[in-house]
Amino acid sequence: MWGFAFTDAMITYQSDTICALSTARGKGAIAIIRMSGPESIRIIDALFKGVRTIQQAPHACMTRGKIMRPAQRVMLDDVLVVKFEKPHSYTGQDLIEINCHGNGYLVQEILQELLQAGARLAEPGEFTKRAFINGKIDLLQAESIADVIEAQTQCSLSSAQQQLAGVLSSELFALRERVKKQLALLEIELDFSEDIEFVGRQELRQNVAALQQEIERLIATFRYGKIMREGVHIALIGKPNVGKSSILNRLLQEERAIVSEIPGTTRDVIEESLDIDGMLFKISDTAGLGLGKDVVEAQGIARSIDTMGRADQILFVVDAGAAPDERDHAIASSLQEKVNDAFLLLNKIDVVGNKVDRRFVRQFKHAHEISARTGAGFAAFKRALVESNRDNDAAGVAPINKARHLHALRRSQEFMSLAGESIDAQLSPEFIAFDIRAALDALGEITGDVTTEEILQDIFSSFCIGK
Repeated sequence: MWGFAFTDAMITYQSDTICALSTARGKGAIAIIRMSGPESIRIIDALFKGVRTIQQAPHACMTRGKIMRPAQRVMLDDVLVVKFEKPHSYTGQDLIEINCHGNGYLVQEILQELLQAGARLAEPGEFTKRAFINGKIDLLQAESIADVIEAQTQCSLSSAQQQLAGVLSSELFALRERVKKQLALLEIELDFSEDIEFVGRQELRQNVAALQQEIERLIATFRYGKIMREGVHIALIGKPNVGKSSILNRLLQEERAIVSEIPGTTRDVIEESLDIDGMLFKISDTAGLGLGKDVVEAQGIARSIDTMGRADQILFVVDAGAAPDERDHAIASSLQEKVNDAFLLLNKIDVVGNKVDRRFVRQFKHAHEISARTGAGFAAFKRALVESNRDNDAAGVAPINKARHLHALRRSQEFMSLAGESIDAQLSPEFIAFDIRAALDALGEITGDVTTEEILQDIFSSFCIGK
């Protein structure tokens, strides 16, 4: 289904009044219960007792009072209630926030009274979905709310806040306007029976090519955007007993992995997260790539190979005190597709110095002499690791960061390419317009200007209830 339209079910959905706990579950000083919908003010006033009703309360001001259980005339809690009148609220509807004491049982009692008075429990992400439907935010901004909540580092938080502020939305709006302009000129031609060109085909071809380049630029930001949002997935690999687990412990500054002189101590993949200069790294310490002398070790090696294949970046550890052997060369050969992103770590430099062949080292763009025991070389190594994942070309731009965005841009790029081919083949304007319209719709899927209920369900179902 192309083009977003309100269905009867969605109109009914909008007319319901919903409620949910918006703060984290568990004990705390304060809990916030949120309610949104046309009956919000009526429902809260049926339970609230204070110096004034919530109907009488000013917009966005706290009113202190008591939440009552009307049937027994029993007070449930002393609360602060804030009313946000439509359309000046998060959802675009009348919205109520009840600040009560953070007791889980008490929260459930208040929610039960709201349900008895006519509200229903919200679905996951339903408050934000209503904000989107009512035009308070676009789909990119809606997704970024979840990213702000989930952000683990300064980089991921800044990226999410930038998207929430509408920076990427503005870029896409400007791009869609440029596409619309070309489409409008072609559609004017279709309205005339005479064979009149309102835009020269050479000029149109140049404009389409420029739009393709702009879409390609956005596509190129995906890796950086994904790193900002999810972090860099790194695999620590190498032969047994070269110090992989010691390197992980040094990076974490704690004894996370067991360290032993016995080769093959690590039998499974150990995964840990690390914040280096505001960038998130998810590091997997893999089993040593040995000969797999028993079933358990062989399974560990198989998992190591699988982890290597899924990693964004490889840290290949060798013993600096020994010349690379056949297994080291085999591992290096297996990294050819990722050799530009891989780091060669020459460990144990404090014990014996570097005996690794220079020709072996020169295969790698990044090579560092380190000591997991003393920490020597780690500062320079970590700086280089961060810099290798910074995209200077993407600095200052709002990157895309989800597979959904990438797929939509690629489809838009494909349709723009088809439009260019139609122009080159001197096809009639309706064929060119069809492809440009499809490219425009694909761009619209990212911000939600063009979407389906299935897409919305997929996005908002991953949200927490109360968001």
